[in-house]
Amino acid sequence: MKTKIMAYAKASQSKKTSSADNNNTSLIDVRSLKAAINPAEFYQSRSGTMPQTARTGWVEGGLCPFHLDNKLGSYRVNTETGAFKCFSCGVSGGDVIAHEMEKENISFQDALQNLAGEYDISGKTYKGTKRPFSARDALLTLTKEASIITLAASDIVNGREITASDLDRITQAWNRLQTACLEVTGV
Repeated sequence: MKTKIMAYAKASQSKKTSSADNNNTSLIDVRSLKAAINPAEFYQSRSGTMPQTARTGWVEGGLCPFHLDNKLGSYRVNTETGAFKCFSCGVSGGDVIAHEMEKENISFQDALQNLAGEYDISGKTYKGTKRPFSARDALLTLTKEASIITLAASDIVNGREITASDLDRITQAWNRLQTACLEVTGV
């Protein structure tokens, strides 16, 4: 368990560092993006084989774009939610963003950027100003950071030595605990 928590902590720390380095990022509102994209039109533009239909819900999606499909009927799309499922190759997803991620083999953020560009949806510009923690985020931070500190304390009590990098990570965890507490309580 300690390895998983430390790996998570190091990964989340590196993500925070890399995002902090980029001081001017465009944030795309997922709800606005999904609202702007009509799933039926999205899938018809992606597939030259999807039949036109007035029906809503799960419909024939044409040939599956995820494998060499030569027979209609196995690929279905939901024209209301954007979900998709191929009963031949097994690929599925819950919305057009998941489709873009799967088809282009890209991350969630890259899929948002691609679709926002294609559908001309601009994001809010975030210039690195501090955004307050939501209560949920603060509690998640408190839980994760407290787990790291607890595991380190357990190691110390059991006579195990902690390394300089462990000590640095414990200090970071403690600082984030204090920050989260300040954000939530204001004290």
